[in-house]
Parts: sequence; structure tokens; C-alpha cells
Amino acid sequence: MKSLACSALIVLLAAAGGFAQPGSGDPYKVLPEKGAFVDQSIMLFKHLSRIAQARAWEREVELARIRNESDWNAYKTKLLHNYKIALGLPFPEKTPLNAEIVRVLDRGDYRIENLIYQSIPDIFVTANLYVPQTGNGPWPGILFPCGHSENGKAYELYHSAALGLVQKGYVVLVYDPPGQGERYQYLGADNTLLLPSPTREHSLLANPLFLMGKHLMALRMWDGMRGIDYLLSRKEVDPDRIGCTGNSGGGTVTLHLVPLEQRIKVAVPVGTVGSPDMELGSGGISDGEQNLPLCVPFGITHADLMMLAWPRPYRLIKESKGGIFRGTRTSFVQAGFLYKTLGLPEKMTYVETERAHGYFKEMREPMYGWFGKWFYGRQDDHAEGELHLEKEQDLLCSKSGQILNERGKAIWQWAAGELEKEFPARPVPADKMAHSVFRDTLLAEMASLLNNPAKPSPPVAVKLGSQQIEGLSVEKLALYSEDDIYLPCLFFKPEGKGKFPVVILADSKGKTSDGAVLARSLAEAGYGVFAVDLRGTGETRITKRSGRDEQGGFEAQTLGVQAGVAYDGLKLGRSIFAMRVHDLLQVVTYLSATEEIDNGRIALIGRSSCAHLALYAAAVDERIKGALADSALVSFSDLVKTKLYTWHFMDFLPRVLRYHDLPQVAGALAPRTLWILNSLDAEKRLAEKAIVENTYQWSAGCYGKLKSGRKLQIRSYGSQQERIETCLKWAAAVF
Repeated sequence: MKSLACSALIVLLAAAGGFAQPGSGDPYKVLPEKGAFVDQSIMLFKHLSRIAQARAWEREVELARIRNESDWNAYKTKLLHNYKIALGLPFPEKTPLNAEIVRVLDRGDYRIENLIYQSIPDIFVTANLYVPQTGNGPWPGILFPCGHSENGKAYELYHSAALGLVQKGYVVLVYDPPGQGERYQYLGADNTLLLPSPTREHSLLANPLFLMGKHLMALRMWDGMRGIDYLLSRKEVDPDRIGCTGNSGGGTVTLHLVPLEQRIKVAVPVGTVGSPDMELGSGGISDGEQNLPLCVPFGITHADLMMLAWPRPYRLIKESKGGIFRGTRTSFVQAGFLYKTLGLPEKMTYVETERAHGYFKEMREPMYGWFGKWFYGRQDDHAEGELHLEKEQDLLCSKSGQILNERGKAIWQWAAGELEKEFPARPVPADKMAHSVFRDTLLAEMASLLNNPAKPSPPVAVKLGSQQIEGLSVEKLALYSEDDIYLPCLFFKPEGKGKFPVVILADSKGKTSDGAVLARSLAEAGYGVFAVDLRGTGETRITKRSGRDEQGGFEAQTLGVQAGVAYDGLKLGRSIFAMRVHDLLQVVTYLSATEEIDNGRIALIGRSSCAHLALYAAAVDERIKGALADSALVSFSDLVKTKLYTWHFMDFLPRVLRYHDLPQVAGALAPRTLWILNSLDAEKRLAEKAIVENTYQWSAGCYGKLKSGRKLQIRSYGSQQERIETCLKWAAAVF
């Protein structure tokens, strides 16, 4: 049953004396700029912001039930299980580190060793090891993951923290993350940085890993775990006294690592931790590695990650210049309450400093004091001594300044190799029965991946009038696919009486991005045409822009407002990709119940980002008698195997490559008509027809086994007129 809110909206519009018409000069504009649909450009934000509130409250109720260690252990067991799933674990297999010290800087009281180790075979980690040379060892070891500094471990504030620690009697391992320091992953032929920004590199690396069900944060954690292995291999390090600290992104790595690394006895994350309120719909984004899949349904927040440190000593340090971070305070309060409930309130503390974001002296000194208290029993060991900073080039481990110029693989190359090993081999179904079994298996996979409602509420249409446009009758309506999601639609109706077949048109650039030329051509040929803007496209496209959006290019692609929305879907466990497939299926449901339509003859055209959505919708719903994918991505695998890609994360289906790829989806449509036109590669360039045909050999095999080989066609067009003629031929073939 449709919600009261939606029903009330329809009544109010009707009571107003009819549905308002858009005031713009565009005859194909559906939604009014005023009234009920005024928030069309933020509709998706509002939808997302509502979803997580109930789960956040449920989580707080669960926390309130923790009264003792037994209660906590039950909560913790479920939390850790879900956390490992979200990270895409297991971790890689441990292999020899093959550590190599390439230079030693002897500074009297301490030395700095420039070293390289392999966290994974051919994945080289560049690091500096700070070792005391006065006093009696073995000393506590401190793992120091870096935040988002372009020069990684050599960044002055991180270098300063390591110097302060070594002078107080700690062995410190500071290592470069991927995309920073000496470990940039996207290098040009002349050693230039193609993406001179850590956050761009991290997000561009992270997104294809999500397709594989993996997580860049897990790989960053693995670099740290192998770093601890190295610390423990040194006779100078006391294995029972290992700590971890980092600032910003390094603080976030600390936050994520401590729950799964019991060798860390004391933790000090700095400049990190957000709210436990599970807020979605803000459009904000840090970078891809910091977004945890399924964290909303799993109820995993930063506060939970802090709690998973119990009973180990934990100090959170946060900047507060110009204001406070209420969400950070709330997370601390929740984690602190757990420690208090379980009898160790003194082991969870929070320090705010009136400095900007960074690892300044005001942050470093409470960090020294915390480690000193728990590792040395010192009551007041916070004061920082005089620091003698090294030149950046003296901290380098590679000759060229970038390790990938000299040895090893980039992470995207490693991922491509892993995909080759892990992608499930699936033989072409031998006959009709085998194909039916395959399709049932694929549908189960899709249900898990998409996570759409199994029994959605019936869609409700709000009719906004009709008019004659260039001799055709065109009805305008808003179709509610969910209670607070409305899809602007144009229904082009052919002349004549009787029921007619209908073609659904979905184009990520907007339902009439071609000036409605294709819609009119199909309607003039006797087909009904239902042109729809799926959520967040066309009239409901997101118009909010950030400074990163203004920069354009990879900055906007990986870190802009729409990237934030796509990551919200990741956290929800229901991607924007999945939501848009749901929209298409709701359109089919609406049309199937429309009397003037021959509901046995419904077909679907998807263009650009909507093309692979069309493949999924058609695979799921056999009411769709034929599909045409125009300008679709060749395959999800291409996004993993290609160095640079330009498809947006909204077009990604997380975890899909654990199960199947687009050719398997296409194969599931057999024996229905499927035409694939002008497929695009990972950089959105027109793919060679031979490459597309080779990619879809598996699909062709399915069609061949079902004796319908001619129904799968891979074609190309050059001009707009050729495109229209091809679509008309396809429609004739379907109907």
C-alpha cells in the first residue's frame, strides 16, 4: 500500500484544481518548478538521509542493553563478523617481507633506516625506521600510518612526531601509503604524477576493488600488519609493547586496524572519527578507502571501532580550532561509556586541542604522554624536546623518488591479476534446462547484489497533464517508485485505436537528451514510448556542486558531490546502480497494469549509464521481451584491468565480480532479443567491435545453445540517423 504521505500529495494536487504545468519553455519538461516537486534536484539526498535514522536508533538501543562483559562479548562477536565482511576479508596470505635497508642516517642518540619491504609479493612499501641508540632496549615499537600528505612519511608533521617518539625511547616505523610519498600508483612515462593528489589516487584505486568485493582500507591495514611483522623481527623491539598512532587518514587507518590487530596494545588516533549517527545524504566525501560497505545495515560506526579496542588503552585526539566536532564527541562518549560500564574508564580518553587539522605539537605531546603512561609507567612524559628535521630527499628509499619506476606492481595491476585468478569460471549452459538453472542462480546472485525490496509497493502515478507535441499525444506524469522517489516520465502515444506495444527509454543524460528524436520516431512507427528519468538523472539530477566538482576531471569524478551520494549507496548496501534498476522494474510494473498497452509486448532501451541497468532489469524481469544497450560499458572487468577509467562510481555494482560480469547478464536474456550498440571501454571510448564480440562470446554461446543466435546482435552506428534506424529495426525484431 502506498504511504499516506504520497496519497496526501495526490489529493492536495487534485484539490488545487488540476496539476500545475512547468513554466519553462521546454515542452518536454515534466516536473513543476514550484509546489510538490520543488526539491527535485535534492530528492535523492532527502531519500538517503531518511534511511539510516531508524538503524542508528536500533543500534543505540542495542548498545544500551550492554550491562556486563558477557553482553559486550555477544555484541562484539556479531560486530567483528560483520566488520570482516564489510572489509572484504580474508587478508592476503603472509609471504616473506624481503626487507631491505637501503640507507642509514646516524644521528648519535638515534638513527633512521630507510627501508623497503613487500607487504604482498611485488607490492613494495617504502618506510623509515627510527631506532634509539641510547638507553637499554628492547624498546616499545610504534606503527605510524600516514595521513593524506603528498610526500607521505617525509611530511614535516609526521617526521616530527617520529623524531619526538624516538627521542623518548620508541622504535617507530613510518610508512608510505599507496598514492603518497614514494608510492604513487599512477605514473606517466616521464615519471610525472598523473593524479597528483592522495585522495584522487585512493578513490580511483578503491572503486574497482569494490567491484571485486575487496577494500583499499583492508590493503592499507595489511601494509600496517606487515609493518608490525617487521617491527617484531627486530631485536630492538619489545613484542609486548606495540602501539599505533596516525593523523587524519593515518588516524583512520589506526581506527580501523586496532580492532583486528591484537598485537597493538595502545592506540592514539589523531584528527579522525566521525559521528555514530549513520548520516547519509550530505554529499560529503573523504575518499574511497574511508567508506565501509554495508555499515548501515551492519550498524558499524566509528564509535563501534573505538569500542573494539577494549580493554586496551585508547586516546583520541582531535582538533577544535574554530569550532568543535559534535559527532566526534558523541562517538567518544559512546566508547567511553562502554569502557566505564566494563570497569576501565581511565583507559579511554579524549583530548581536544585548539589547533587546525594536523599532527601539531599540541597533538603530539598528549600522544607522548599516553604512550609513556602505558608503556613506561611515566606520569608526565608529554614535553617534546628539540627536533632536528631531515631533508626530504634524505628520507627517500628509491633512487628516482618513486618505487614503481624501479620495481614492483601498482595495486591496480595486482588487482587485475587477482581478478584473473578469482573470477568464477562458468561453462556456457549446454541446453535449455541448464540455461534455466543458470538463470535461477544468476537471479539469486542479483538479488543479493542489488538488495532491492523483494516485494515493493506498487508504483503510483501522479498525472501532470497531456499535450500535443509535434503532432503526437504526450502524457506527463511523475511515477513514484518508492514513497519519496518520483520519476519524471513522458508517455508518447501512437495514433490509432487498440492496444499497442511500448518501448521504455532510459538515458542517463536525460530522457529527451536527443531532443526526443528517438521517442518521436518510435511513436510515429506505431509504438508507445515511455521515456523516464531514473532517480538522480535528467530532471532529478543532482545540481549541487562542491569545490572539487568545479575542478572537474578526476577530482570531480572521484571526490565530487555525486561521488558522495554513490558512497552512501555503498554504505547502505543498496547501490545507486541497484536503486535505478528498481526504478526500471517499477516502470515495467506500472506499464503492465496500464489498459491501453499490450502488456505482453514491453521492451527496453537503455543508453549510456542506463544501458547496463537495462541489461540487469531485463535479466530480472521476463515481462521485458527485448532489450537494447546503447553505449554501455563493455564489462565491469575492464574497470579493474585498465589503468585509468572515467566511469563514475554511481555506475558500479559493488561485489559483482565475485559472481558474474555483464556477458553473463546478457546471456541470461536468451532467447529474448538483445542488441548491443556502440559499447564503450573503461575510458568511455568507442570499443572495437571485435573486442566487444570477443567479450560477449559467452553470451553468444547461450543464444546459440537455445537456437536463437540471431537474436543477439552487436552493432555500431555513426550518425544520429543511423542510431534511430537501428533502434527501429530492433523494435521490429522484438515485436
